[in-house]
Amino acid sequence: MRITTKLKIGVFLCVVAAFCFSAAIYWMFREERVVVERVLESSEMSEGIFQLNLLTHDFLLHPEKRIIGQWKVKYANLGENLDALELAAEAEGTDGIPDSLRKNLIGINELFMLLTGLQANGKEPDEIAREKKERLAAQLLVKSQAAFSDAQRLHDLNINSARLMQERAGLLVTLMIAVLLVIVISMSFFITRAFASPMKRLREAIEITANGNLDHKVGLAGKDEFGQLSRSFDEMSARLKSSYEKLEEEYATRRRAEDALRESERKYATLVEKGNDAIVIVQDGVFKFVSSKMRDFTGFAREEMIGRKITEFITPEYSDLVMERFRKRVAGIRAPERYEIEILMKDGESIPVEVSASLKF
Repeated sequence: MRITTKLKIGVFLCVVAAFCFSAAIYWMFREERVVVERVLESSEMSEGIFQLNLLTHDFLLHPEKRIIGQWKVKYANLGENLDALELAAEAEGTDGIPDSLRKNLIGINELFMLLTGLQANGKEPDEIAREKKERLAAQLLVKSQAAFSDAQRLHDLNINSARLMQERAGLLVTLMIAVLLVIVISMSFFITRAFASPMKRLREAIEITANGNLDHKVGLAGKDEFGQLSRSFDEMSARLKSSYEKLEEEYATRRRAEDALRESERKYATLVEKGNDAIVIVQDGVFKFVSSKMRDFTGFAREEMIGRKITEFITPEYSDLVMERFRKRVAGIRAPERYEIEILMKDGESIPVEVSASLKF
């Protein structure tokens, strides 16, 4: 079996294991989210019934329309929450508790409506009305306590379901990790046996070649991928040796050219600095280079002139002439290359000089 085939099988097994692990994790988190939502819904139901009881007590103490309105809104919200709880309970097989809870809530609503109706009627004698009111209030409180107990039981069941789900999730994760470890260990064993010896020889060949011995050969004669890699590496070493020899030759040629260039630059610098003429380079009307001979003529040091406008060192009657011819030359218009002007010295005196100008790119 070729190495690539073995690797494909190993990779396939790893992908399958990873997919199963991901699917299990996804299922676990989805179920856990459902259980958490049920816990939250049952908790909201318990809290809602508790608040409904508080509103009932407030009504018994202060029978106001505002409290009646709040009581009806809270009761409607509890009905919506109970619908969601009944759907979840049917899937869990605990639909007995939501049914009991709904019956208690319906009884609470009926008793509260009777109580509010009795409060609004006011036609019966006070003694009879008070007796009915106390009896209805007692029944209402009993029903409220029963409903709260049902909600708490449902909440406790959901919490237990959440704990059980966590235990199952921990067990599943442990199992999947164990399976992944087995696959990783198996793959490591296979890789060690199939690759260790040829990889060692290739590594040694790479180290020897990296140290500069391009004549070394790996010498694996097999027909598998390692044999092909060995032959490719030996061919690469041969090409590297040939390229290295060419590079050495090119480096020697370039070194000779650089030496010749430096010698030419030295001669040019000697010509510029030691010649009898002052040489300057002007760009955009500003000095960019000034030879040392210019200092002998004007008294200005090189650093005092570089970066400053040329018109600062020309007498006023020649400034316009110089700049006009400078602009023509830059624009490609023919202008005299030789002409005389007067330049300023550092002491304020002027001296006549002959300008020989040319355009360089």
